[in-house]
Amino acid sequence: LVARNGALRVTTFAMGVAAAIVAACVLFAGMSNGPMTWRAGAATAFLVFFCSGLPYYLWFQGQHEHGPTRVGALLYFEPFFTLAAAVAFIGETVTPNAITGGAVVLVGVWLVGRGSRGAAG
Repeated sequence: LVARNGALRVTTFAMGVAAAIVAACVLFAGMSNGPMTWRAGAATAFLVFFCSGLPYYLWFQGQHEHGPTRVGALLYFEPFFTLAAAVAFIGETVTPNAITGGAVVLVGVWLVGRGSRGAAG
């Protein structure tokens, strides 16, 4: 799909469908908390562009350039970046459980990857 249409077009379509569904929920299911303020609008715009639109665009573009398997492996690093951002921005404490859990996930991914190569070869 991305090879035929480009990452920007695919991202725009996916985000447009999501926006239509959310708008329908807000309008028809009464999920609104009241009128939109400028601050809520700015927060929504930030979430739409920087937390959804840009990451999806980069994801689709990365898959197009490097393939889904190679880019998919990067998903395992997302919790580490999230924890680092939480430490930097909101003062989150890094606990032994977080470190242990991260190590277990990485070892598990390594073992699965190692087993996959052995089974294929």
